[in-house]
Amino acid sequence: MLVIIIIIAEQSADRKLAKYDQLVQSGHLFQPIAAETLGPLNESTTLFFAELGHKIVAVSGARRQSSFLFQCISVIMKWFNSIVLCCFTTVSLATRSDHSKFAY
Repeated sequence: MLVIIIIIAEQSADRKLAKYDQLVQSGHLFQPIAAETLGPLNESTTLFFAELGHKIVAVSGARRQSSFLFQCISVIMKWFNSIVLCCFTTVSLATRSDHSKFAY
């Protein structure tokens, strides 16, 4: 199951690269960030954040900043997923015909 999710993240990154190909052709740097709901990041995203973490460590001198960066990304993904779930549940309840059974 995890392998399938990682493949989906890679496919998402490939679609983003294809979509913004003109931007890359014009000389700009483009890094697709592809993360799936259960957390896996595509390989280039993982390498990008690892390199970014190393640069933060080099500037700040705090060795744990790289792990902190990945923890922050994980928390942001969980926060986003909870918002999506909350909004989806609210919309589902609001569109039901038997509104009287639910307290809002």
